[in-house]
Amino acid sequence: MSDALGRALRQRVLSGDADADEALVFADYCFERDDSHGAAAALDHAFGLRPDDARLAEQRAELLDNLALDEHGLRFRYVPAGSVLLGSEQGDFDERPAHRRSVAAFYLADVPLSWLDFCRLLDWHPPPAGYPKDGTSLDVDDPRYALFCLRQVNKVRRIYCEQQDDRYDRLPVVAVDYPDALAVVDALCRQSSGAATYRLPSEAEWERAARGGLVGARYPWGDASPSPERLDCDNFGAFRIADPRRFAPNGYGLYAMCGTVWEWTSDRYDALAYAQAAGARVAPPPAHEPAPHERVLRGGSWADCAAACTVSFRSSARAGTSWLAGQRDQIDAPAENPNIGMRVLRQAATIDR
Repeated sequence: MSDALGRALRQRVLSGDADADEALVFADYCFERDDSHGAAAALDHAFGLRPDDARLAEQRAELLDNLALDEHGLRFRYVPAGSVLLGSEQGDFDERPAHRRSVAAFYLADVPLSWLDFCRLLDWHPPPAGYPKDGTSLDVDDPRYALFCLRQVNKVRRIYCEQQDDRYDRLPVVAVDYPDALAVVDALCRQSSGAATYRLPSEAEWERAARGGLVGARYPWGDASPSPERLDCDNFGAFRIADPRRFAPNGYGLYAMCGTVWEWTSDRYDALAYAQAAGARVAPPPAHEPAPHERVLRGGSWADCAAACTVSFRSSARAGTSWLAGQRDQIDAPAENPNIGMRVLRQAATIDR
């Protein structure tokens, strides 16, 4: 195959216009040139069109496994570049209309961040203490107030770990406010000294990752009904969180993308975002107002019903109110939400995008 044809097929694959046979031809072209990232994009696109092709699924899974990274004590799974169908015509108003979006390649942590890793990456004392080694380093007027707030938050975190044999290394950290999540990714970037960039996923990146390569499915595993064997949700009465690795990973090797804990994204929430992205003309919902201080949350949690734990469900929470960011004047009490956590994105190299 000529390079000109290869470039044309690459464009068709990444835009979502290629059929399965074209994608497989492009995959062979990439393998011949040791372009594993291009091959991953091609096989991923073909899998979306032929999810029941067992041989294709096996080849795709093996390649994605080989592209995984281990950095800073975290396992990152590769999500190839490509076009993804976001949203749901059967979802809430802010999930419609379903529309295509091109997303560059990236890596995403395979599980929500644990409490142990949260403290380790921030260079704090490990759980259950879980506070800065130098309390005066907190960016607040009165470090004593900050530490008091942190102790209150840690009381919430301990409820969900200490009932389960102190699984600080496996159970997700909860009560994570948006500035706390930013502090973690900033710490990772500093530790990498420019070798890699870490951040929170955008809403589109999160949804692409959650879908696992399936097109139009309602959940990470497909459209089969939710069950306790598939995800951790609708469990409010138990006041406990399941180990994310207890559930089967999705097609990208990511665990608990739905259920377990809500996860922060970098996008500001707007109920009309999907309609605007699709170029649709829609009437705004009653009393629609922009939410400049709210960031999108995705995935649902252990405390939510299954309807909130789909790959397209959109929620939000006010951001920038954490004591950790020195903004205590905006709140009366520290954030103590027991079902909000985070997941780290590692940006791919330019050649992968």
